[in-house]
Amino acid sequence: MIGKIHGTFEDCAILVIAMIWILCAIVAHILALATEVNNGNH
Repeated sequence: MIGKIHGTFEDCAILVIAMIWILCAIVAHILALATEVNNGNH
């Protein structure tokens, strides 16, 4: 029982970390594109 709960917690932690990592990557990509557009306009 305890082992199963611990395993589920680890799975959830991995999913949360993966989601945060993906969101950070998307935000960084958007910021990079925005910077390129701003530099292009100026």
